Amino acid sequence: MTTVDGVELLYRVIGEPLADRRAARDSFVRRGRRAEEEFDLHAASVAEHAQAVYDLYGRRVIETLHADGAGLMPEEIWRRIFETERDSVAGLLGRPSMNEFC
Repeated sequence: MTTVDGVELLYRVIGEPLADRRAARDSFVRRGRRAEEEFDLHAASVAEHAQAVYDLYGRRVIETLHADGAGLMPEEIWRRIFETERDSVAGLLGRPSMNEFC
């Protein structure tokens, strides 16, 4: 597990760093929870810190919005979390991960 100041980092769910900005903005606007201008501030911050997020969370980054505007369904997000954790636990226990059989 990745820790920062003793706190375990679980998962960070984000759009691809190169996701189409228009698709991301459209998704943001459709949710209707915040002003559109806030998207630009958020998107600029994400772009500025994208590499740090990947460095910090490693395998626990799940990209849910792709460049074509398609997003992952919740079931797929949970499947990826399960597979990552299953393989992590197997490694901690000294057992081969599922990836070693594929």
